[in-house]
Amino acid sequence: MASIYQRTNKDGSKVWRAVIRIKNYPTVSDHFDRKKAAEDWAKETETEIQKGKYNFTKNNEKTLSELIDLYIQDAVIGHHKAAKDTLHQLNYFKGRLGAYGLVYITPELLLKERKKLQETPTNKNTIDSHNSNEIFGRISANRAAFQAQKMERKLLYE
Repeated sequence: MASIYQRTNKDGSKVWRAVIRIKNYPTVSDHFDRKKAAEDWAKETETEIQKGKYNFTKNNEKTLSELIDLYIQDAVIGHHKAAKDTLHQLNYFKGRLGAYGLVYITPELLLKERKKLQETPTNKNTIDSHNSNEIFGRISANRAAFQAQKMERKLLYE
């Protein structure tokens, strides 16, 4: 929904400011000399945002998509065991949030996207979030047991 209001600049001139706030999208605003121009821009921009055609970046602002592309080119992804999974995850975020400028990527936005992923049903052949939490719990318990055994051996041989 757009808000349009008049502002007075430091030099005394008056301008109209249009601000568009839509849930799950960055806030977009611009200034105009005429109220009608602000209303037209707001209506057109809202439609573009809802259709997914609005470019949220300004001038030379970098996007998440560009950052992911640079990471894939420069990183040594092919040399680690989970390269295929890493590329799959990067491509997912590139598709969902790639158009966002980096300044608009917030921890809250990433947490919302992660929550959507956790709520998405999975195939029977993949690990669901409950099983993965159980596995991570076992790993932590095994790590703690190993550390305890190591400490016991150290005390026995001193």
